[in-house]
Amino acid sequence: TAYRRLGMRFIVLLFCLGACIAQAQSLEQLNDKGVQLMDDDRYEEALQIFDGIVGQAPDNSFFRYNRAIANANLKNYYDALIDFQILFETVPSASYAFQAGNMLEQLDSLRPALAFYDKAITLEQESFLYFFKRGTLQLKLMDFAAALSDFNASIELNPEYDNAWHNR
Repeated sequence: TAYRRLGMRFIVLLFCLGACIAQAQSLEQLNDKGVQLMDDDRYEEALQIFDGIVGQAPDNSFFRYNRAIANANLKNYYDALIDFQILFETVPSASYAFQAGNMLEQLDSLRPALAFYDKAITLEQESFLYFFKRGTLQLKLMDFAAALSDFNASIELNPEYDNAWHNR
């Protein structure tokens, strides 16, 4: 009977494992559908899907990132910011810091936006766009010397980027 109970537990374990795999596959399929909806500029429908799958798998960075993008495209900047901040805390990448800075700038939280742009540049010093965006924010803050320095850095990294030349 001990072997029988062990066998039953093994069968239950296999069943649960199979259900988890099926759920993960269905979440991936839903994510793919949401991405397709975003490709078709149907952000509200995509957001409904992403809200559902992030609710079921809150630690999945791909699902959370896609939800942040959908929110940003719907101009739900605060909601997008929350996701980008969670992503940055989980995986401190320059891209997440940059996107958080963008959302803060959209919300007119300029000093916190500057802090996130600083983090993005610290993590990835070869991005001309990060320097350019920080430079434009420095203009809004009326720190012209810092803006000039950022535009010069952007030009040094990409001399073909006309906007940096124009703003300088």
